[in-house]
Amino acid sequence: MNLHQGQKENPYINYPFCRDEILKPKIQQAHRMGIKYKLYYTVRELTTHAQEFFAVRSLGDEILLDGPAFRIAEHFKEGFFEQKETAESTGGPWLCEYLPEGYRPAWQTLLPDGDYDCSVATVGLSRWHNYYLEGLSWMVGETGADGIYLDGAGYDRQIMKRVRKVLDGSKEGCLIDFHSGNNFHPNYGLNNVLGQYMELLPSVDSLWIGEGFDYEGTAPDYWLIEISGIPFGLMGDMLHRGGNKWRGMVFGMTPRCNWPEGGSPLPIWQLWERFGMEGCTVHGWWDEECPVLPTHPSCKATAYVREERMLVAVASWAEEPVRTALEFHLPEGWEVAALRFTVPYIQDFQDEQPFCPGDSLLMEPAHGHIVIVEKGKGQ
Repeated sequence: MNLHQGQKENPYINYPFCRDEILKPKIQQAHRMGIKYKLYYTVRELTTHAQEFFAVRSLGDEILLDGPAFRIAEHFKEGFFEQKETAESTGGPWLCEYLPEGYRPAWQTLLPDGDYDCSVATVGLSRWHNYYLEGLSWMVGETGADGIYLDGAGYDRQIMKRVRKVLDGSKEGCLIDFHSGNNFHPNYGLNNVLGQYMELLPSVDSLWIGEGFDYEGTAPDYWLIEISGIPFGLMGDMLHRGGNKWRGMVFGMTPRCNWPEGGSPLPIWQLWERFGMEGCTVHGWWDEECPVLPTHPSCKATAYVREERMLVAVASWAEEPVRTALEFHLPEGWEVAALRFTVPYIQDFQDEQPFCPGDSLLMEPAHGHIVIVEKGKGQ
């Protein structure tokens, strides 16, 4: 579970130090349910609610950014901040009143209690990163949090290695969940996300490559390299408009639970649990040892293999409805004639249907199917 900023338990961006009396019981409750709990905490911007804010401000431009440039406050303004005369010029009412110049407005959030959390951008590397690392150690030790959710990274590989070391030294099993939007945009310098952050990935546990990514109009190779995390040994989730749940299954990805777009991943998670997804061997379409090959060139399949059964996810990248059969190149001990095939009902994903070797599946554009293959008795 990730706790984003702007919530009652963690209201101020990159400053999770003000609600530990509320946060700690929440984390303990999650632990009793067997759930790990990560907090939003990075250094891309600093909230004006930080007790150290004016001390940091007194250091001039050593920590706080200034000058004309792309301003996150303009890009993400919502509600009140959509009014150009406020968000575009200052980033928010507090900044307008108390900090008329010498800063670059960053994320602005309307809090549940009606207050605003205004923040300003920070430089990429500074002494503030030492404070951040010490705060990270305090956060894990004081609240019992199980790691951090990074919404972008305001530091380089050397700081990331220190972050990993601090987390590992503070508590066993801490996780780093890394998220980025699509930085291949003029406002972000036309940066390729995986190229931009590749040096950080050895310290990361999971990816959420998110806003601005095109899940419908991009090729399977793009999914594999730019979105999935698989080439780097990482699991991933989908974000923008919920992703594409059929194509996502080819890469082991679902939308995140409780995200407002894309529907619930719970039906797929329940299927994973029934099948026994944990501990299976994954052979994707990019793997020469993949035991399943769709006959239509615009369809791709991945097999999740256990000793007695496999789950086959197949999805289409064709622009029109097509039909595809599945060719099986099975491991030793698997006989096609004795296999049992099931296309199970999955809520909001697919209807149950019969399937036998040689049958073809109707593949609607950007849709797919899941087929369960089980060994017969005696195999």
